[in-house]
Amino acid sequence: MGFKQLIYKIRYHKYDRYYFDDEKTSLVSGYRDLYLRGKHFDDMLCQDIWVDEQVCNIIGAGRKHKPYVLPIMKAIAKCDKIKGTKVFEEQYASLMEMLKNLVLRNGKRIIWQRILYILFTRGFFRAACVLRKKYEEYLLQYGGTAEKFSVLVETGRFKEAEGIMNKSFCIRVMKYLGLREYETYSDCIGAFLSETDRIEQKNDSLFREKLRGRKLFIIGPSDNGEMVYMKEEDRMIQYAYFGKKAEKYKGHRLNFAYYNGKYGDKLIETDYEDIIYDLDMCIFKYEDDRSVRKMLYQNEKGRRARWSHRIMFFGSPNMLQLTLTDLLAMGAEDIVVLDNNLYLNNVYNKDYVSTQVIAQMDGYTRMMQFAQHDIIGNFQYLKSLYKKGLFSCDKILDEIMSMSLMEYAYAMEKENGCLR
Repeated sequence: MGFKQLIYKIRYHKYDRYYFDDEKTSLVSGYRDLYLRGKHFDDMLCQDIWVDEQVCNIIGAGRKHKPYVLPIMKAIAKCDKIKGTKVFEEQYASLMEMLKNLVLRNGKRIIWQRILYILFTRGFFRAACVLRKKYEEYLLQYGGTAEKFSVLVETGRFKEAEGIMNKSFCIRVMKYLGLREYETYSDCIGAFLSETDRIEQKNDSLFREKLRGRKLFIIGPSDNGEMVYMKEEDRMIQYAYFGKKAEKYKGHRLNFAYYNGKYGDKLIETDYEDIIYDLDMCIFKYEDDRSVRKMLYQNEKGRRARWSHRIMFFGSPNMLQLTLTDLLAMGAEDIVVLDNNLYLNNVYNKDYVSTQVIAQMDGYTRMMQFAQHDIIGNFQYLKSLYKKGLFSCDKILDEIMSMSLMEYAYAMEKENGCLR
């Protein structure tokens, strides 16, 4: 077996079997360190073992960090043990108060990322929200240029992000983001990405032309019950299309499909011709030098999505956020988002490929996915785009967009986290 085949086998081990091999997946997905530290902490809690030095080692806290990190970790452990009891809310409120009063010190910022990861994996989304807000403030004061830029973009402060780009270190940041030219835009990250983005990718201009003047409908994996009528000239978009659409939209032609890393590779390994025959184009999250994807590019059937890790300062964008960023960068002006509930009800379209994957996940694995992507950051970035009027949506997502960060975190706890 060659190296590429071995990597593929490791990476998709969890999707091809009846169980998930978290460690092997984390190794290839780039978050193995966070996974192993979180797992070590989980093992300590399960075995009812507590050693101060071990906990500090898990977090990476040295002697000077120990006095303020250790009480937080003990409070997390205590909350975890009493989940589901009458006294949980009182102890959880104490943990959040401790985090609110925390003063982040300039130093090892990886410590706070690791604690955030552990809070996510325990399903403590409100506590993660509090610490995350502290971390935002910390990065704006002490962070580097690119980190400040990420915070400003994610929180919708696009004009201030523009100011960051206008300063003397502009060229260095542009190089980091892979930008080619620089122009200023004050109120739309989509315009910012489109006019200052990477060198034009294969088929970008063709895709931009296909979108011009069209109303775009993004169909997500949930079933919000509401069916929207689409005209023939409208364009329909779905994530991870593998030959099946939502039942209520089977009468509409699917024009474009977006694929993240795992599903992009899965498409290559399957009988792709039958799957993409009716699609105008496939859009991939990552570039790839495999012959099949090259063939798609050469035949004007594929392109790489235009996005940057720097639209968020922790985690990575989920498919809706990725799709919106790319469409805005390509000049889309009329976008409607349907059937995306941001994990706030577990009613999914049974034909949607990710539904089958979710069904195989145990509780810890699901929390690990929320941690890896930073579910709170994804909500915040989406809300920033929504407040700027860059997309419209169905009634359910509209209600979710009216939530504050803490309200969303609380709803996530009730649906998927510590209050479930």
